[in-house]
Amino acid sequence: MNGKLPKGTLDKLWSDPENWRGNACYYCKDDPRIVVYKRHKWMGYTFNAAHGSAWLAILLIVGYPLGMILWLARTPEAYLLIFLLGSYLYPLRCFFKYLSATEGYEEGS
Repeated sequence: MNGKLPKGTLDKLWSDPENWRGNACYYCKDDPRIVVYKRHKWMGYTFNAAHGSAWLAILLIVGYPLGMILWLARTPEAYLLIFLLGSYLYPLRCFFKYLSATEGYEEGS
């Protein structure tokens, strides 16, 4: 879905209070981004809940560590949990950087 959006469209969508549920849940079908800044940008990122891929990402982000914890709960190698979750954090950071990029959604001048 490569499209050229009018300049300032993404900022207008993001700042519209109708697209926010509370301060943390962003829901806007017209915004092509999956990950956006939270209402207060210094607080980090949130998902655009209007996209199915955002729900898949949430499921993976919550499911993977939960699955590892449940798996390790039945084994004595609890130190493995620390290794697996530690190795999980860096790719997760890269994943958020990738999703927050707006490449392919250019705003015109």
